[in-house]
Amino acid sequence: MPNVHLFVDGNYTFFISRELGKNQDFKRITSQVEAALNVEVIESKHFYSRPPSEADPRSVYGWLKANGWNVHSYVYDHTHQDSLYVTMISDLYRLYLTDPDATFVIISGSGALTYPLKSFPGDLVICSTEKSINTRLGELPNISKIDLREIL
Repeated sequence: MPNVHLFVDGNYTFFISRELGKNQDFKRITSQVEAALNVEVIESKHFYSRPPSEADPRSVYGWLKANGWNVHSYVYDHTHQDSLYVTMISDLYRLYLTDPDATFVIISGSGALTYPLKSFPGDLVICSTEKSINTRLGELPNISKIDLREIL
């Protein structure tokens, strides 16, 4: 069974969870992804986010780090709003070079990821809502899709 690597767009997950009236539960998200892919453990977990303005992010970041997540945060401003996605895609491709047989799971709905993901040579699983990146990616042989509402 190939390794699985999980990449989470924390901003997207935060707002979709809020919209659906659910809490962000990263333990549940991890176990649901493992169940959906029929794997026992996710090899690496990566969380990308800017600190939310409504709450102190240290508790979320601390929990993620204590539970084996790689946490990547950035300071948001209007001139660098896509830096989260550039970092995520760079990390994805870098990890692909060291583990090309792995399955890469991305939880995000950002259209900024469409072009780099369309050209990604590895196996991808996209977890998002139906009216987001899922429609932009169309049907590609190396990309599977999971409705994010099923794993939140």
